[in-house]
Amino acid sequence: MLKVFYRLSDKSRFYPGYTWEKCFVNFINNFNPDNMVIYADNCEPATLNRLNQLIPQNKFEIKITNYGNALGFYKCAEEAKDTMQDNDIAYFVENDYIHRKNSKEALEEFFNIIDPDYVTLYDHPDKYWPAIYNAKQNKYCKYYESEHYNGMLQNLWSKIYCFKYGYWRTTSSTCMTFACTIKTLKDDFSIIEQYTKTYGADRPQDYLMCEMLRKKGKLIYNSIPGYAGHTSMLSPNIDWNNV
Repeated sequence: MLKVFYRLSDKSRFYPGYTWEKCFVNFINNFNPDNMVIYADNCEPATLNRLNQLIPQNKFEIKITNYGNALGFYKCAEEAKDTMQDNDIAYFVENDYIHRKNSKEALEEFFNIIDPDYVTLYDHPDKYWPAIYNAKQNKYCKYYESEHYNGMLQNLWSKIYCFKYGYWRTTSSTCMTFACTIKTLKDDFSIIEQYTKTYGADRPQDYLMCEMLRKKGKLIYNSIPGYAGHTSMLSPNIDWNNV
């Protein structure tokens, strides 16, 4: 079973051209989830009313919370760990992502064939700098000019897979929109807890979490090109305006 844990918040920041509603409708149409719980965190009544209008026939459960970003993710992971079976797949989704057609089929296919640790549909453009991005011209690159990120990417090698729904690679890190089995989630829960609930920051420390998972021997995979895009920094080589 694949279950989606979708996190929605009025405190999210959206880049020009995107709104939570646009991303949510895109997800419903393109990923077409069968089983989903929505964590509506720090949402205004107008947002909750609109959300209920967008859900087809009240198909999905809505949980109204006030956790914030990091603790909100932890609570989603905790629910998945405590209520799902070891072979089930939890897909954690942030509300500022858009998805392409067949994204669910691609994700399910990869889990069925590889039995992976962690999988993201997001092909983060930081894996390709400076080859396709000029940090001096792209304002979104400035953060990644630090030694912290350069050290992560200088010697990045990937193993490539090819299946019916496209190509995949091993990667070094991802953001907080990813999938894993409950067995994997349970095995690594102390690490996930450390960099979400315990760390003390409002934002999950995604890179540090991935670094610790890799040190433990876990592998992270992403589709190439991305079946999903983070609207603040979209995956390369996809016309996201027509997704």
